[in-house]
Amino acid sequence: MEVKIANRYEINGSFNIDALKLVREYRGITQKELSENLQIEQGTLSKIEKGILSTNKPLVDKISNFLDFPEDIFFQEIKKQAYDFYYKRNFAASVKQMKQNFAEMTMAAWHLSLLMDEVELPSINLPSWDIEVDGAPNRCADYLRSYWRTPNDRIINLSKILEDNGIVIIPLNLTSMDGYSQWMDGVMPIIFINKRLFPEDFRFVLAMELGHLIMHYGKKINPERNIKEEAIQFAKEFLMPEFIFKTYCSSISLEKLADLKLYFRLSMQVILKNARTIQKITENQYRYILKQMTNLGYQKREPVILSKEQPMLLKEILNFYMQDLGYSKSELAGVLKLTERELDYMYFDKLRLIKSGGI
Repeated sequence: MEVKIANRYEINGSFNIDALKLVREYRGITQKELSENLQIEQGTLSKIEKGILSTNKPLVDKISNFLDFPEDIFFQEIKKQAYDFYYKRNFAASVKQMKQNFAEMTMAAWHLSLLMDEVELPSINLPSWDIEVDGAPNRCADYLRSYWRTPNDRIINLSKILEDNGIVIIPLNLTSMDGYSQWMDGVMPIIFINKRLFPEDFRFVLAMELGHLIMHYGKKINPERNIKEEAIQFAKEFLMPEFIFKTYCSSISLEKLADLKLYFRLSMQVILKNARTIQKITENQYRYILKQMTNLGYQKREPVILSKEQPMLLKEILNFYMQDLGYSKSELAGVLKLTERELDYMYFDKLRLIKSGGI
């Protein structure tokens, strides 16, 4: 029997208006666009999302069909993560794109929570650092390398070090956004990262987000501080400690930058900026080489192609379900309240297939 109440519609549970908004934003669809495709007034959809009007079975079917999500997802209690700007950050994405990005991150965090009952994650081993008390970002980076006992040399696989210390890395199809980090429910550190980044940028963004997790999350930040620059300083020192960098950086040229890119697995531009920061080159030398790189088109695509690091923890969790626990892909998609198409797109690096007659 179908039971209508003030703001919910019960089938095998209660219709969750927050889940509706989450899926709509995940699809990058405005309220107006969805209402037009559902052939209802935007005001009606607005009142449904605000809990003023109830919905009905035919409408739920239309929503599910158009958004291409199983009907079950609209009856789940999906905990919205607190994606507040706990520190000031600059993103190139529009408001609409940011909503879509945060919806995708919320979905992924919820999926992780659904999968955790059957798996045991590495212990969290992440210290906290207050710049105003403990010192500058480069000191934080040096401390963390010592705390984690990383080799006194380059870091070859940053993803593995992070995952071994309890940080979950979730590559996603983010738009105009490189990465974002947070402590899920205040207890689990997660780094969401754009899987489309070039390999050298992927590593640097991971290091920046690591810096944000340690130095900025949960701290009261003076608004005059440049939080992004602090994360950059941390990342450069963590991946290229000054004492190591100087050993390999006796001189700087385009050819040398290419060699250093292969060694540190970072972009030539980042390496060049670091050489200027630690005064291995003058400002004039920096500008001259940067102009050379610009004239050669290196700002858009640098020479020397690197292989991309592959975070493994999430893949191992998914493979554990499918190989060890015997879940089919269809069953795993059911657990995560996705279609198989969307499961492939989110987590198995496949192109999104277009559903006939829908999204």
